[in-house]
Amino acid sequence: TAGIRKRGKIEQGIEKYRLIRTLNSIEKCDVGIILMDAEEGVTAQDTKIAGMLHEKGKGAILAMNKWDLIEKDNKTMKKFEDDMNEEFKYMDYASKMFISAKTGQRVNKIFEEIDKIYENRPIRIQIRFRYICSKS
Repeated sequence: TAGIRKRGKIEQGIEKYRLIRTLNSIEKCDVGIILMDAEEGVTAQDTKIAGMLHEKGKGAILAMNKWDLIEKDNKTMKKFEDDMNEEFKYMDYASKMFISAKTGQRVNKIFEEIDKIYENRPIRIQIRFRYICSKS
């Protein structure tokens, strides 16, 4: 889906239509993929869209794309995971993936992960429901 900007910054026409399509897509999906740019890291827009998925009780994959462009050492992935855990702490159930759409690195694993999340989604909703009921 297209990105979402602050309401005051949304222009009439095409951008407003993209926002409506994005919100409709979130409403209809079972599993959402937050596709982030590894060179940019997690952005405010990423967390906003992820928050919408979370509020709707959707399954989620946090996918860091352009992984092929990142200079890596033995701590790189851990640092990215820590950053994602911090920014998306309310989504500890979300899968984290490091992919490259350009090279195809791990892209095929996304579909396996979608299937796994879809199958387990009713369990998460049931647990969340019990948690909400116990707070009342």
